[in-house]
Amino acid sequence: MRVIRPETFTDDWIGSLDYFSRWLWIGLFAVVADDQGRFWLNPLKIRAAVLPHPKDAVVNDEQITQAIKSFEKAGKIHIYYKEKKSICQIISWWKHQKPRWANSSEYPPPDKWMDRERYGTGQGKAPHMLNWDLPGGFTKVKAVTKNGESVAHNMYAANIDIISPFEEEVLNQLVAEHSQEWVVESIEIAVKNNVKKLSYISAILEKWGKNGKTTGKKSTHKDYLEEEFAEFIEE
Repeated sequence: MRVIRPETFTDDWIGSLDYFSRWLWIGLFAVVADDQGRFWLNPLKIRAAVLPHPKDAVVNDEQITQAIKSFEKAGKIHIYYKEKKSICQIISWWKHQKPRWANSSEYPPPDKWMDRERYGTGQGKAPHMLNWDLPGGFTKVKAVTKNGESVAHNMYAANIDIISPFEEEVLNQLVAEHSQEWVVESIEIAVKNNVKKLSYISAILEKWGKNGKTTGKKSTHKDYLEEEFAEFIEE
């Protein structure tokens, strides 16, 4: 069973999409991607799964392809070419899906991606398991460094989410503009307040950039609850 989280419908990025793209994005999770979050970029197969009704014929193959490419541009999907096919990997797959069982994929994984498998091997036999106790997803982060260490990026990957190409670019910009130290502290605040969103981290840094930041001051949940970006707080 696939999970579509309630917060999907209030997500800022989802809200920026047109209705067709929203439906397609949810359909990729629900009925297109396999148990590893992968699928073949084949508009005919995607249409059959997500848009099976006669009225759906108004959507053409090019619209499906362009929408999926826009998902890649937004850092939500990784498109790569293997075995003479363009294959798509949903980057946040293992963040959202917590199944009891997961079959292997018929498509090869992208480079540096870790699959998670658990499926039956026959009555009375132990199930096959591969990386089941590990988080899965991309296993190595490429990031800008300072003194040989990717402090902010590694902390983000460990505490917030797998770093997509889009998130990597944003983090690079934040580090360049505000410093590793500030980005690390803003991530600590996001984790403490349970608001694990890049937009929230960016808002903290923007406030510090505009109003200044008292060195050594430990910001509290209340400090941000009363600010203009309090909408990101979950009580």
